[in-house]
Formats: sequence, C-alpha cells, structure tokens
Amino acid sequence: MTRTEDDGAVTVLADRFEGKRFNAPNDVVVKSDGSIWFSDPDYSASPIYEGERDLSGCQVYRIDPQTGAVRQMTDDFVMPNGLAFSPDESVLYIIDTGGTHVENGPNHVRRFRVGADDSLSGGEVLAVNAANMFDGMRVDVTDRLWMSAEDGVHCYEPDGTLIGKVILPERAGNLTFGGPALLRLHLALRLRSQHARRRHFTSLNRQKSRGPAAMALTGRSKPDRSDRLRRLEGQRWR
Repeated sequence: MTRTEDDGAVTVLADRFEGKRFNAPNDVVVKSDGSIWFSDPDYSASPIYEGERDLSGCQVYRIDPQTGAVRQMTDDFVMPNGLAFSPDESVLYIIDTGGTHVENGPNHVRRFRVGADDSLSGGEVLAVNAANMFDGMRVDVTDRLWMSAEDGVHCYEPDGTLIGKVILPERAGNLTFGGPALLRLHLALRLRSQHARRRHFTSLNRQKSRGPAAMALTGRSKPDRSDRLRRLEGQRWR
C-alpha cells in the first residue's frame, strides 16, 4: 500500500502484516480520521499469476494514521473486494467475491457496525448478486449503495432493497462520484478489447416505464477508437 506525494515521490505505507507480505491489496478507503482501510484478496497472488502467498487468508486491514501500525479488521472473508463507509462512518460495507475462486462461494455485500475504537461488529449479508458479481462500491450522501457488476451498476437502499440498475454493454470494474456537486458517476469499464475507457453520466433517473430494476442515464461517453472508426465509415459511404 503506497501513497504518492505532491512531488511525485512514492511512500510505502505498508507491505506486510506480522512480517508476512500482503496478497494483492485491491480496494481502499480513507476514513475522516486519516486511517486507511483496504481489502487484500489474492487475485494477483494466485497460481495463474505465478505468485505465492505468505498470508493464510484474505482479509481487510487498517493502517493507523499516527503510528502506521497495521491491524487486521476481519477474519471470515474469502475474497474481500470493494469497500465503503456510510456518510457518518458508522457503517462499513464490504463486498466478498469468493465465488471467483470457491465453488458456491460468496458473491455479496456485508454490513458492519464501526465501534468507537474502529472495531467491527455485525457483518450480516445485505445483498446477494450471484449471477453478476459485485466489484467496486460507493455510498452516496443519502446512504444508497452503488456497486459495479458484470451487467453495469446496481443501486441499493441501505436496507438492501434493490431500487435500480444502470445497464451497460460491458462489465463495470469500479466507480466513483465526481463533478462540483457530485452528480457525475465515473465508471471504469472493462472492454472486450481490454482498452480502458471512462464514461461521464451527468444524471441518473428512474425510468418508470421500465420498472424499478432499470434506470435511464443521460450524459456523454468518451468514445474509444472503434467508435471513431465507425463514425468515419458512416461518413465515407454517405
């Protein structure tokens, strides 16, 4: 886990827990007190990448902002992935995508209560997405959860009720809110060509005619090379 300084220098914050190397830190969130929380699945340390594991499991860790000490915060995850705090930081949501490595493994998001000493309790399953597993996650100011998935972005109420989806033609790897009023949703999409692309959506509105499981989106996307070629081909034959 590193931090890039203003001058471009890279500072290593932590690379081990109890003398053992992390598996493959994946997602990270910084709490208002400066503590750094991150998930550590073993996707990059799996045999397919010719990696080796030092740690026996995959968990979520916290780096103390004052001492730099690393603390293990969970003990029962298979593949912890995206994570995010509620607006008041009293709840931590953590995605487990263990189904990628374990038959009938978890593909869900869990909810933990955060104590005064940052200890976690609870951990009940809030939402399950076995068919289109979750990945990244953000929580908006109304405490709604927005999670990237195989078929786009899923939006949930804090009680776990699915209220809509942004259907996309490809997998959304991660997401975040942006713009002056945080009304833009920035998505990292995984194209078949494996070229990175960013889309900006200026608004997300419920589409009543299609029911609660669909959302309409407006805005613009940054076209990739194939989009430009298709437009050029169309102009050529006009």
